[in-house]
Amino acid sequence: MEDNSLREKATGGSQMTTKNQSTAEPLSKSYQGIMATGFLVFAVGLFAAPERIWSSWLVSVCMLIGLAMSGPVLIAIVRLCAANWADRIVPIAKKTTSLLPLSAGLAILCVFGASTLYDWFHMTPENVSSHMAHKLGWLNLNSFILRSILCFVVWAFGAKWMHKKSGRGRAGVFMVLFGFSFSIFSFDWLMSLEPTWFSTMFGVYCFAGLFLSGAAAITLVVLRGIHLGAMKPLSPNLAHDLGKLMFAFSFFWGYIWYCQYMLIWYTDMPEETSWFATRMTGSWATLSYLSLILNFVAPFLILLPAPWKANPAILGRVALILLVGRWLDLYIIITPTAFPDLPPLGLWEIGPPLAVLSAFFWMMSKKLPKLSLAT
Repeated sequence: MEDNSLREKATGGSQMTTKNQSTAEPLSKSYQGIMATGFLVFAVGLFAAPERIWSSWLVSVCMLIGLAMSGPVLIAIVRLCAANWADRIVPIAKKTTSLLPLSAGLAILCVFGASTLYDWFHMTPENVSSHMAHKLGWLNLNSFILRSILCFVVWAFGAKWMHKKSGRGRAGVFMVLFGFSFSIFSFDWLMSLEPTWFSTMFGVYCFAGLFLSGAAAITLVVLRGIHLGAMKPLSPNLAHDLGKLMFAFSFFWGYIWYCQYMLIWYTDMPEETSWFATRMTGSWATLSYLSLILNFVAPFLILLPAPWKANPAILGRVALILLVGRWLDLYIIITPTAFPDLPPLGLWEIGPPLAVLSAFFWMMSKKLPKLSLAT
């Protein structure tokens, strides 16, 4: 009887696997189709609309880097807080760094668009203004590339370090190194789009967006893993913990957004206020308020009731809202530099980000059956 029972379980398991594979294959092809279309849009846009496509490509690269590094950051935070509830999530978080080589490759392409994206690319000692002359030592292509390479090296070794079992000490060192390197990356790749502007909170603001979008993406991967049978259904406690994670960091993102805005508004320094002046007037203001709704107001209100935090269907919808909010946040950071009057929104802006998101979920879906999380 035991043999029959085992055979039944094995047969049931194989039927489930076959069913899940048949479900996964069409979605995998959809991911590949979106990826191919998005990269084709990028290639065509290089000739048809270079300013728009390079801005969109930078948005895509920053999104993918954030998703790739969100896993090691989550692991470090879990270990620092001794959060045992996340043990089932850690194997998935470890897999996000498989996207880091792709992120580096896409970032290399951005270097070829530096002359279009960055005003400092054209600055020389002869044509630079007096208040920008002292920045030439930092804002030049050679040092920009060198710092970017160092950031990716730190992230790659740090992620590998976090994959090993370790205590709080190693996690703490990783967070310090990542916080420092990611702030430099944010200053170089995003803040220097407008080289006269500065904000001491910009690095923290970018980190908040990175982790919030990463928590949303990992939640969607977990839900996908359950659908494929690679994971057991979420217990109410684990679902509630994932909901609390997104809820807490959406509030943290909103808090940092407000602090940066309030400090710049209060000091009223022209070299600081110019950045917000562009983004809080006209059509850009509408998008800025929409970003606040998507990244903070909507997740906060939806996840406020405890039962809704434990509802997988609601968690999936909130995670999708947060990923759209992350795209919009980066779009607002990057695009007004080249288009301060009216926000361009079309195929050039949507294609590449959809391609990198599809690449992320396609690669993560491929790894789910290998995680052996069903027990």
